[in-house]
Amino acid sequence: MDKPSTPSTIPVSRVLSQLKFASKAWREWNRDRSLPADRLLANVFQENRKVLGSRDRKFISGCVHEALRNYSYYDYWIQKFAQSDVRDPVKYAKFLCLMGAVSEGSVDAALFTAVWNEIKDQAQLDHPVELFQILQAKKTIQAEADVSRSGWLALRYSFPVWLVERWIKAWGDAECEALLKATHDRPPLVIRVNTLKITRDGLIKSLPPEFAAEAIPKTQCGIRFPEHVSLKSTQAFLGGDFEIQSEASQRVIEVANPQHGEKVWDVCAGSGGKTLYLAAMMKNQGLIYATDLRSLALKELKLRADRAGVKNIKVADVQRFYKRETDEQFNKIIVDAPCSGTGTLGRAPDLKWRLTEKSFKEHAGKQLEILEMTLPYLKKGGKIFYMTCSVDSEENEQVASTFLSRHPELAPDSATGDAGFRIWPHRENTDGFFMAGFVLN
Repeated sequence: MDKPSTPSTIPVSRVLSQLKFASKAWREWNRDRSLPADRLLANVFQENRKVLGSRDRKFISGCVHEALRNYSYYDYWIQKFAQSDVRDPVKYAKFLCLMGAVSEGSVDAALFTAVWNEIKDQAQLDHPVELFQILQAKKTIQAEADVSRSGWLALRYSFPVWLVERWIKAWGDAECEALLKATHDRPPLVIRVNTLKITRDGLIKSLPPEFAAEAIPKTQCGIRFPEHVSLKSTQAFLGGDFEIQSEASQRVIEVANPQHGEKVWDVCAGSGGKTLYLAAMMKNQGLIYATDLRSLALKELKLRADRAGVKNIKVADVQRFYKRETDEQFNKIIVDAPCSGTGTLGRAPDLKWRLTEKSFKEHAGKQLEILEMTLPYLKKGGKIFYMTCSVDSEENEQVASTFLSRHPELAPDSATGDAGFRIWPHRENTDGFFMAGFVLN
């Protein structure tokens, strides 16, 4: 629905201009992979806001994200079809982003060929239509005798080899491949209805019928779309009737089950996706403290809360909260801890290239630290819910088990079971999530 209907009518010069900005964002990301791709794209768009319109930004963003999603796969085909140009970093980045445009459906064979040959300075490319068809069909790369199984999976699904090997060791070959495929593909678009303003059925009826919105049975407020459609310009979004929030993220808050009148602390609130759902489930009653280290995220949370009509949230810098609010006691504490994000790679494909083998141990240490710091604020009989959007045990079951072993005064919450529970991307077509609950006796 978001794809241009007639890509062959787009001037070659315009695509070349768009690729110039896309390749710049790619090269900046590749120089410093510590920064999220979305942030670098935002910087490029801000610096060039006078020359880049909404269609340009959409094209560029799509190209870059698809290049990140399919990095190894595209590189393989570049080596096959453009061997003489791969040493030029500017051309290489443009090739990657142009291939991303094919995956996005933004260029057809004629436009692809014309732009490719312009990038090559008029050099003749053998069989350009064949390359286009390979990309369009997502042709599987054949396994080669001198390439290991993990190496082939890494190439086919565009993942670092070390991460593939880690997952094979943890889950076995078949489970690993299913997980690779699920976290490679872009997940469906999901929103959460804001029940402070409208019902789920009411929202579905208010959306254009061509959106084909459908209720998600495993959630109380989730709505799924079969295609990625533009929602942020709709009156329903501007009026606060819904938030874009994954199915898994909604389900863990429903398990936490906040009650009217309770006092709840969302420790790592970010820009407030889960905070706003807590408020809606509590019907704007009780009190929610939303804290984070990132001031910009908290600023965004305030704007979203205002749009959603949320009135029972107090927003604070988490470090100031620890210093000023030492007498606070909570019925429920939500620790959606910083993590590797391996359950969300379909939405944030740059993450897999930014991770290192040390990332998991580093995250686990920080996650335990956050849990320890929050425990003194829990009321007797209250509950802490620990959650991550990771699929790796080192950040999930191992952290939960270690925390529980340190505190005999805690018991597993029946809602999450003795060892916590998982939501798997390849089994439920949503983000990967882990959740464990603890009750203070």
